[in-house]
Amino acid sequence: MTKLLDVNSSTHPRVELIVDGTASDGAYAVLDISLPGGLHVPRHVQRGQSAFAHLLDGAIELREDDKAPVVVRGGPIVVHDGRPVAFRVLRAARLVAVLVPAGAARLLPTAANRDVLADDRAALLAAAGIHALPALAGP
Repeated sequence: MTKLLDVNSSTHPRVELIVDGTASDGAYAVLDISLPGGLHVPRHVQRGQSAFAHLLDGAIELREDDKAPVVVRGGPIVVHDGRPVAFRVLRAARLVAVLVPAGAARLLPTAANRDVLADDRAALLAAAGIHALPALAGP
């Protein structure tokens, strides 16, 4: 089974649910996310949900579909429904993310918890429509 979160440092991601779907009748949710440097999230796809984020601090290498990686050092990040994406945190990052619709927002803080077993994390993410995919060839 492919792990969706592979922490390569002594710190762990933190995902805080700021606005859950009840505030928007399920239309969106807002998350405050801190990611440690070295974190690698392998290629995966979200079904039934898009994510729009603003990178406040840090640097993230983003690879969508089979395109060349793009380094984001601030500003917007968009992950479209059904499009494969992988990312690596080059420098500890903080971002605010809006999930549309709100569905997976309640599961992500638990999935990011370091005490959750890998198989349980994969099941939580799969329930939210987020599935690991085979790795891309190349860098």
